[in-house]
Amino acid sequence: MLEKTTIGRGEGNTLVINLNDSEIPHVHGGILFYGGEVIVRDLVSANGTFVDEIRLHFQAPIKSRHAVHFGPVRARLELDTLTGTDASTEMIAVHEM
Repeated sequence: MLEKTTIGRGEGNTLVINLNDSEIPHVHGGILFYGGEVIVRDLVSANGTFVDEIRLHFQAPIKSRHAVHFGPVRARLELDTLTGTDASTEMIAVHEM
């Protein structure tokens, strides 16, 4: 689990999406892990970042099963709590929808 994940079509991002899609900027947004919270952040992209169809105006906390759209690309956050652990040790993954 990384503390910060960058998302965009540039090869230097943690999560590279649609390298040939000009609708996604080189760095579109990011996902931050702060304490027990997961925060999605838009980096002033032209096509926007949306959480459950609501456009972000910088950043917002997200929960498991929230749909996140980075421009035309959709993803869903899945959080699986391990038995006997607290929220700070959750396993985190982003799945394509």
